[in-house]
Amino acid sequence: MSQLLEVSQSALRTLQEVLSPAAAGTPAVRVSARLADTGTPAYDLAPADGPAPGDTVIDLDGLVVYVDPGSAPLVAGVRIDHLSTPRATGFLFRPSDVELAERVRTALETVRPQLQADGGDVELVEVREARAVLAFQGSCVGCGMASMTLTRLLEQHLRKVVPELVAVTAETVRPAGISMLERSADQ
Repeated sequence: MSQLLEVSQSALRTLQEVLSPAAAGTPAVRVSARLADTGTPAYDLAPADGPAPGDTVIDLDGLVVYVDPGSAPLVAGVRIDHLSTPRATGFLFRPSDVELAERVRTALETVRPQLQADGGDVELVEVREARAVLAFQGSCVGCGMASMTLTRLLEQHLRKVVPELVAVTAETVRPAGISMLERSADQ
């Protein structure tokens, strides 16, 4: 793994196998990225002959990866994987969880006013392996509509704005210092 991007063992092995017969020396690929119309990065992977001026050069166990300076910020933290399923085979670019978490936080700001209008709120707990975990707060805690809010409002919005998310789930955050026993004794 490099500081800039990560290439899974499956992707590395596949690239070495595919590029080795055509390569005169060490096989090399160029990874590039641009912002698509949706505002999310679009990635490209192609065989390369050599570096261009200003390229970041990454040496990975018998494979050289070139990344141009304009693509480097969009590629930072990305993991390149190779998947083979009965329906599709190819390379998959996954943004880092840190990048996804920042995009989820930004996306939540646009729906937060709707929740706050009813006395509720939501916060991002974490993003791990492209799975976002949210925490309901305020009147959303214990609300019978919380699961509908999660699926119809939050999950749909997040999947639209951050399509790389694999899953969106929610936890309940209890007010500090109040246990379920204390609550039932007060009622």
